[in-house]
Amino acid sequence: MRTGLALFSLSALILGAHGVSYAQNARGPIFIEKSVTDLPFASKNSGDGRKNYLIYLDPFYIKDFIDYAVGGVEKSTLEERKSAIKNFGEKFAIEYGIEIDRISSVATPSINSRFTREIADKMLQHPAVTGVQEVFDQKIPLSQSNPGDITSGNETVSWALPYTNTNDGWSTSNNFYLIDAPLTAPVLANDANIVFQNNLSGGEPTETLHSTFIAGLVGGLFNNYGVRGVNWGMAIKGFGVGLGHTPQILERITAAMNEAEATNDFAVASLSMNRRDTPNEFQWNQPVGRLIRAASNRLFFTQSAGNNNGIACENAYGHQQSARDNDGIMVVGGLQRDGSRMLGGTNPPALASNAGACVEAWAPAHEITSLDPSGNLRTSSGTSYAAPIVAAIAARYGNLITRPIEREAYIKNLLANTGHFADGLPIKKVSYLSPSFFSIPRRLPYSTVYAPHNTNIASLYDGRFYDPSYFWDAGSNSTSITLDLGSVRYITGVRVTIRSSAPQNDGNLKPMYFSLWGANAQPADTPLGSFTEPDQSDSAPIYIGIGPINTQYITIESYNPYSSVAFSEIEAYGY
Repeated sequence: MRTGLALFSLSALILGAHGVSYAQNARGPIFIEKSVTDLPFASKNSGDGRKNYLIYLDPFYIKDFIDYAVGGVEKSTLEERKSAIKNFGEKFAIEYGIEIDRISSVATPSINSRFTREIADKMLQHPAVTGVQEVFDQKIPLSQSNPGDITSGNETVSWALPYTNTNDGWSTSNNFYLIDAPLTAPVLANDANIVFQNNLSGGEPTETLHSTFIAGLVGGLFNNYGVRGVNWGMAIKGFGVGLGHTPQILERITAAMNEAEATNDFAVASLSMNRRDTPNEFQWNQPVGRLIRAASNRLFFTQSAGNNNGIACENAYGHQQSARDNDGIMVVGGLQRDGSRMLGGTNPPALASNAGACVEAWAPAHEITSLDPSGNLRTSSGTSYAAPIVAAIAARYGNLITRPIEREAYIKNLLANTGHFADGLPIKKVSYLSPSFFSIPRRLPYSTVYAPHNTNIASLYDGRFYDPSYFWDAGSNSTSITLDLGSVRYITGVRVTIRSSAPQNDGNLKPMYFSLWGANAQPADTPLGSFTEPDQSDSAPIYIGIGPINTQYITIESYNPYSSVAFSEIEAYGY
């Protein structure tokens, strides 16, 4: 019977559990250069040289620690995962004389603390640490502009609903995850369906303007009161970020991931915050961006493009300065009523919606009417509202097991040109149509997995992504896995979620290599193509498009020069 994890000696784990150091165990020697990454400007410190750092932990160490502590490879609970990371934090506190502020992420193990660069250099030598990265200490602004005018009545319907073809009285049983300010305004008890909250303390009272507005816009009740949302009465789960510092954003995204995993929920999420500094922490290779990638295993994730009349890739998520297909993530730009780029509001004057190659969809953002925390109506402009509108429309597709890239494909099928352009690219708006109009690849079951060993083999198809004690580990840098789909199917791609100990903060790309083979009988020896993931990240899914082709067997050959090859899930898509 489990009673929690005691505070074990790290040296006992490192040297005693396997008899040798981790880098020399059965996985073979994998020597990776690690680094401390500082912000490229003079950042805020505590007056004594201490700065705000993330400590990245090796997921294989966390797995070994939990196995050692609870005696086996059974699945761990969320509390056991937190306890394992906390154990490392407590040992670091003793060894380096620091205080641990918080566990920043359980899914991609990391800890937040303040210490000097000298301590950071020392900590980097610890074998369980894959990197140390300074993060912003300043508040991240909410992507909200200024109010405008709109007609109201007993129950107001924003122009955004008829524009997106959602003024139909329809709703959905799927959940909406809102990562924003806390949903604490009393008006929400009367005009929204808030089913869950997990808030950090420290939120400024005025910031409930933002979260209240979004909750009303996406889920306001159909009750002749206040406002009616895109999906009236849809269940909203709130993750209040307080002041919005980077470690808080990481913690709230992690909280959303943990809630989705604990309830076995595949849903939509929206984040309407943007970074105007350098580096942009929402980019694919920065702390928040990496965690968004991990969250996209379960959550179709939308983010506001930002409102400073610039390039969205500099302020929001993007992959190598562009959007990426089949990643379950979408940056959304803001529209005016005529389908052109949003040009802000008034009081004070606001700028326009950001645009560029990282923006994949556009939705209403100008002079939107929704709820004020006081119970009144309020009109406001900003891409903060475009992103949750797209997430709400995506929630109309599928059910609680519909994967994020299925919802992404649905949204892309809805896109229509408005006749306007931004930064030389056509503006494509999202407008709801029934899913019956489209043929969308779906996740396919497979009957058998053939792998070099069967330890934790069921983790590849159990719909769980973040358990650091339960994933399939090849024990080497290369491996081959074959999926038997049970019958010949029309395949469009596979999506693999990797576990990786590759350093995440040194600024260098860490590619991972795949070759796929198919056949209608074993062995699968017909080449389906090869793929290079340009920059791997722990717990981040990788989509590999193939064909489309008819096949029963798919063999996935993988090579990772930076880590043991390990997967927490493998999904096949097609018809």
